[in-house]
Amino acid sequence: NTAKRLRVATFNIDDEDGQAAPRLASIEKLDADIIVLTEYDGSDAAFASGIAKLYPHLLACDGSTGCDVAIASRLPLTAVSGMLVVNGPNAVAARLGPDFANLLIVGVHTTHFPNSQRQFEQLSALSKRLAIEQGPMIVTGDFNATTQSRLVQDFGNSLDLKQTAFLPTYPTFANLPQLAIDHIMVGSGIITLGPEAAGDA
Repeated sequence: NTAKRLRVATFNIDDEDGQAAPRLASIEKLDADIIVLTEYDGSDAAFASGIAKLYPHLLACDGSTGCDVAIASRLPLTAVSGMLVVNGPNAVAARLGPDFANLLIVGVHTTHFPNSQRQFEQLSALSKRLAIEQGPMIVTGDFNATTQSRLVQDFGNSLDLKQTAFLPTYPTFANLPQLAIDHIMVGSGIITLGPEAAGDA
Protein backbone atom coordinates (compact mmCIF):
# COMPACT_ATOMS: atom_id res chain seq x y z
CA ASN A 1 0.00 0.00 0.00
CA THR A 2 1.13 3.55 -0.74
CA ALA A 3 1.63 5.69 2.35
CA LYS A 4 -0.63 8.72 2.65
CA ARG A 5 0.56 12.05 4.02
CA LEU A 6 -1.68 13.81 6.51
CA ARG A 7 -1.14 17.08 8.36
CA VAL A 8 -2.81 17.12 11.80
CA ALA A 9 -3.02 20.01 14.26
CA THR A 10 -4.63 20.88 17.56
CA PHE A 11 -5.81 24.38 18.44
CA ASN A 12 -7.26 25.76 21.66
CA ILE A 13 -9.45 28.69 20.65
CA ASP A 14 -9.74 30.07 24.18
CA ASP A 15 -13.49 30.31 24.76
CA GLU A 16 -14.45 31.95 21.46
CA ASP A 17 -14.29 35.43 22.98
CA GLY A 18 -15.11 37.30 19.78
CA GLN A 19 -11.57 37.27 18.38
CA ALA A 20 -12.50 35.15 15.37
CA ALA A 21 -10.32 36.82 12.74
CA PRO A 22 -6.88 36.26 14.34
CA ARG A 23 -7.78 32.72 15.33
CA LEU A 24 -8.94 31.85 11.84
CA ALA A 25 -5.79 33.41 10.38
CA SER A 26 -3.62 31.25 12.65
CA ILE A 27 -5.58 28.13 11.73
CA GLU A 28 -5.36 28.88 8.02
CA LYS A 29 -1.60 29.37 8.36
CA LEU A 30 -1.27 25.91 9.92
CA ASP A 31 -2.66 24.44 6.68
CA ALA A 32 -3.68 21.24 8.44
CA ASP A 33 -5.80 18.57 6.78
CA ILE A 34 -7.41 17.85 10.13
CA ILE A 35 -7.50 20.11 13.16
CA VAL A 36 -8.89 19.38 16.61
CA LEU A 37 -10.47 22.42 18.23
CA THR A 38 -10.69 22.65 22.01
CA GLU A 39 -12.78 25.15 23.96
CA TYR A 40 -15.10 25.18 20.95
CA ASP A 41 -18.88 25.21 21.37
CA GLY A 42 -19.98 26.98 18.19
CA SER A 43 -21.24 30.06 20.03
CA ASP A 44 -19.07 32.49 18.06
CA ALA A 45 -20.94 32.72 14.75
CA ALA A 46 -18.06 34.43 12.94
CA PHE A 47 -15.61 31.74 13.98
CA ALA A 48 -18.02 28.91 13.14
CA SER A 49 -18.65 30.40 9.71
CA GLY A 50 -14.93 30.84 9.07
CA ILE A 51 -14.13 27.27 10.09
CA ALA A 52 -16.87 25.97 7.79
CA LYS A 53 -15.21 27.75 4.87
CA LEU A 54 -11.80 26.26 5.68
CA TYR A 55 -13.04 22.79 6.59
CA PRO A 56 -16.16 21.32 4.96
CA HIS A 57 -16.41 18.48 7.51
CA LEU A 58 -16.94 19.29 11.18
CA LEU A 59 -17.76 16.89 13.99
CA ALA A 60 -18.45 18.50 17.37
CA CYS A 61 -19.41 16.76 20.57
CA ASP A 62 -22.73 17.47 22.23
CA GLY A 63 -22.50 20.99 23.59
CA SER A 64 -25.46 20.39 25.88
CA THR A 65 -23.20 18.16 27.98
CA GLY A 66 -20.63 20.93 28.35
CA CYS A 67 -18.30 19.19 25.91
CA ASP A 68 -16.10 21.64 24.02
CA VAL A 69 -14.15 19.62 21.44
CA ALA A 70 -14.56 19.40 17.67
CA ILE A 71 -12.75 17.82 14.74
CA ALA A 72 -12.57 19.93 11.57
CA SER A 73 -11.43 18.17 8.42
CA ARG A 74 -10.87 18.61 4.70
CA LEU A 75 -11.58 14.90 4.36
CA PRO A 76 -14.88 13.11 5.02
CA LEU A 77 -15.35 11.89 8.59
CA THR A 78 -17.37 9.07 10.08
CA ALA A 79 -18.35 9.69 13.69
CA VAL A 80 -17.35 7.16 16.35
CA SER A 81 -19.86 7.14 19.17
CA GLY A 82 -19.42 6.59 22.86
CA MET A 83 -16.44 8.87 23.54
CA LEU A 84 -18.14 10.78 26.36
CA VAL A 85 -17.56 7.95 28.80
CA VAL A 86 -18.46 8.03 32.48
CA ASN A 87 -15.77 9.96 34.37
CA GLY A 88 -14.00 10.65 31.08
CA PRO A 89 -12.82 13.96 29.61
CA ASN A 90 -14.47 16.02 26.91
CA ALA A 91 -13.79 13.98 23.78
CA VAL A 92 -14.95 13.38 20.23
CA ALA A 93 -13.74 10.85 17.67
CA ALA A 94 -14.05 10.09 13.98
CA ARG A 95 -12.54 7.82 11.38
CA LEU A 96 -11.21 8.61 7.95
CA GLY A 97 -11.97 6.33 5.04
CA PRO A 98 -10.13 3.27 3.70
CA ASP A 99 -7.69 5.48 1.75
CA PHE A 100 -6.25 6.36 5.18
CA ALA A 101 -6.61 2.86 6.67
CA ASN A 102 -9.73 3.97 8.58
CA LEU A 103 -7.51 6.11 10.79
CA LEU A 104 -9.14 7.01 14.13
CA ILE A 105 -8.81 10.67 15.16
CA VAL A 106 -9.63 11.47 18.80
CA GLY A 107 -9.90 15.00 20.15
CA VAL A 108 -9.62 15.44 23.91
CA HIS A 109 -9.77 18.20 26.52
CA THR A 110 -9.14 17.28 30.14
CA THR A 111 -9.87 19.33 33.21
CA HIS A 112 -7.02 21.50 34.40
CA PHE A 113 -4.50 21.61 37.23
CA PRO A 114 -4.73 21.40 40.23
CA ASN A 115 -7.39 18.72 39.67
CA SER A 116 -4.75 16.11 38.90
CA GLN A 117 -6.67 13.18 40.43
CA ARG A 118 -9.65 14.04 38.25
CA GLN A 119 -7.35 14.22 35.21
CA PHE A 120 -6.03 10.71 35.96
CA GLU A 121 -9.59 9.42 36.27
CA GLN A 122 -10.59 11.06 32.98
CA LEU A 123 -7.70 9.68 30.94
CA SER A 124 -7.97 6.26 32.52
CA ALA A 125 -11.63 6.09 31.49
CA LEU A 126 -10.81 7.27 27.97
CA SER A 127 -7.96 4.78 27.66
CA LYS A 128 -10.30 1.90 28.52
CA ARG A 129 -12.77 3.10 25.88
CA LEU A 130 -10.10 3.47 23.18
CA ALA A 131 -8.56 0.08 23.96
CA ILE A 132 -11.45 -1.62 22.16
CA GLU A 133 -10.84 0.30 18.92
CA GLN A 134 -8.89 -1.34 16.10
CA GLY A 135 -6.40 0.11 13.64
CA PRO A 136 -4.18 3.21 13.59
CA MET A 137 -5.00 6.02 15.99
CA ILE A 138 -4.13 9.65 16.67
CA VAL A 139 -5.14 11.25 19.98
CA THR A 140 -4.70 14.98 20.20
CA GLY A 141 -5.89 18.02 22.10
CA ASP A 142 -5.46 19.93 25.32
CA PHE A 143 -4.31 17.58 28.08
CA ASN A 144 -3.61 20.40 30.55
CA ALA A 145 -0.49 18.47 31.55
CA THR A 146 3.10 18.62 30.40
CA THR A 147 4.89 16.17 28.16
CA GLN A 148 6.87 14.62 30.99
CA SER A 149 3.98 14.41 33.45
CA ARG A 150 2.97 10.99 34.72
CA LEU A 151 -0.52 11.74 33.50
CA VAL A 152 0.51 12.06 29.85
CA GLN A 153 3.13 9.32 30.06
CA ASP A 154 0.74 6.78 31.61
CA PHE A 155 -1.98 7.54 29.06
CA GLY A 156 0.41 7.13 26.14
CA ASN A 157 1.84 3.90 27.51
CA SER A 158 -1.61 2.43 28.11
CA LEU A 159 -2.42 2.64 24.39
CA ASP A 160 1.12 2.35 23.00
CA LEU A 161 0.98 5.91 21.70
CA LYS A 162 4.05 7.97 20.88
CA GLN A 163 4.28 11.69 21.48
CA THR A 164 5.20 13.65 18.38
CA ALA A 165 5.96 17.14 19.67
CA PHE A 166 7.59 18.59 22.75
CA LEU A 167 7.03 22.27 22.02
CA PRO A 168 5.52 24.81 24.46
CA THR A 169 1.96 25.97 23.80
CA TYR A 170 0.90 27.68 27.05
CA PRO A 171 0.48 30.43 28.13
CA THR A 172 0.36 32.63 25.04
CA PHE A 173 0.39 36.11 26.51
CA ALA A 174 3.46 38.06 25.30
CA ASN A 175 3.86 35.27 22.71
CA LEU A 176 6.17 33.40 25.07
CA PRO A 177 4.63 29.99 25.81
CA GLN A 178 6.54 28.04 28.45
CA LEU A 179 4.73 24.72 28.88
CA ALA A 180 3.78 21.94 26.47
CA ILE A 181 0.24 20.99 27.53
CA ASP A 182 -1.27 20.36 24.08
CA HIS A 183 -0.19 17.08 22.53
CA ILE A 184 -0.45 14.96 19.40
CA MET A 185 0.05 11.27 20.13
CA VAL A 186 0.18 8.60 17.44
CA GLY A 187 -0.18 4.85 17.41
CA SER A 188 1.75 2.17 15.56
CA GLY A 189 1.91 2.31 11.79
CA ILE A 190 2.06 6.12 11.70
CA ILE A 191 5.33 7.79 10.69
CA THR A 192 5.79 11.37 11.89
CA LEU A 193 7.53 13.82 9.59
CA GLY A 194 8.11 16.63 12.07
CA PRO A 195 6.28 18.84 14.56
CA GLU A 196 5.41 22.51 14.38
CA ALA A 197 3.81 24.69 17.04
CA ALA A 198 1.67 27.79 16.94
CA GLY A 199 0.44 27.75 20.53
CA ASP A 200 -3.02 28.27 21.95
CA ALA A 201 -5.02 31.18 20.62
